[in-house]
Amino acid sequence: MRPSQRSAILEAALRVMNAAEGGDITLDAVAHEAGLTKPGLLYHFSNRDVLLAAIVDHAAANVENDMTATLGKPLENANATERLLSYLHVAAHGAAKRAEFIIWGQATYRPELTEPWTTRMGRWLELPDDLDAATRARLTTARLAADGLWGAQATGVFTLHGADLEAVVSSIRSLIEGTTP
Repeated sequence: MRPSQRSAILEAALRVMNAAEGGDITLDAVAHEAGLTKPGLLYHFSNRDVLLAAIVDHAAANVENDMTATLGKPLENANATERLLSYLHVAAHGAAKRAEFIIWGQATYRPELTEPWTTRMGRWLELPDDLDAATRARLTTARLAADGLWGAQATGVFTLHGADLEAVVSSIRSLIEGTTP
């Protein structure tokens, strides 16, 4: 399968997920949205489980790509602070859509679907072993706050805007950087 065709099908699946507001997506709905027949979709993804695994990986890749663009340099050249700041920016302002957040949440119910998230996001969010306990706690608290912000922004539940959003981002940024807000 051409990579562009695979991406187009997976983007169609994300649009279906957004339209279904997190509801169960069907092969028929994805095929229709992608402009394919169901047998055409099954040619590319042999069954629903294979499609779901590809959707999860695609959603995780989208979030990772947004963080990479925000970081502005190769991941391996970034320290923990820079990686967390990139994650914070994407959580607050990024293109992470509701569907990607819903897929992240749903993957927790199916262990086989958590691997793409843990692999891709682990590179960004895992902290070095040599951090002292206070720094580790501060950075973990900041990451958990950014997780919550992503959830609010992606779901529309208690969404922040304008000065309120910027004040919260500034507060989390201060936690990450170890400065006083």
